[in-house]
Formats: sequence, structure tokens, C-alpha cells
Amino acid sequence: CCMETGLRIYNVNPIEERAHYDLDLMGSLSQCEMLYRTNYFAVVSGGNRPKFANNTVLIYNDQEKKFVYELTFTSPVKAVRLRKDKVIVATSNEINVFS
Repeated sequence: CCMETGLRIYNVNPIEERAHYDLDLMGSLSQCEMLYRTNYFAVVSGGNRPKFANNTVLIYNDQEKKFVYELTFTSPVKAVRLRKDKVIVATSNEINVFS
């Protein structure tokens, strides 16, 4: 769940909160995409109190508790998707596929 106050990760069955990241670490977020049920997820800043630029995708490793990769683009990120062998990022001007 991307929120103005950070990020929350939930397990659906049974319903419970798995992790919570405050504004200090993530800032406000516009998007988050988890790589299946792994410890990796991609975040894009946005909202009222962003900590990072909205043209940057950050890959976070929940197990190591740190950002492990950063992708920066020339225009704001509109969508990000993670697959086992690809990272897909859509901006206002282009769609980028990294494998």
C-alpha cells in the first residue's frame, strides 16, 4: 500500500501486515510493485512529501533493509512492473524493458 506516510506490505491470506516503512525511509510514494512474493520491490516517489525524484525507480531489498538499485529517467515514471527476468518502466515519453 503506497501512502502519504510511507509504505505498508500486507499478506492477504491470512490478512496481516508484513512490513511497515515510515516517511523517514521512503517518503510519500506514488507506486510500489513487489516481485512476486520475494523480498524485492520497486518504489516511485510522489505525493506531498516525496523523498526521491518522481523520475526514479528504486529497487529495495527487504531482507537487507536497503535500496539495491536505482533507475533514473528523463521524464516522470507513470508505471513500473517487475517480472522474474524483466523490469518494465513506462514514462510519459517511452516504455523501457530491462532484462
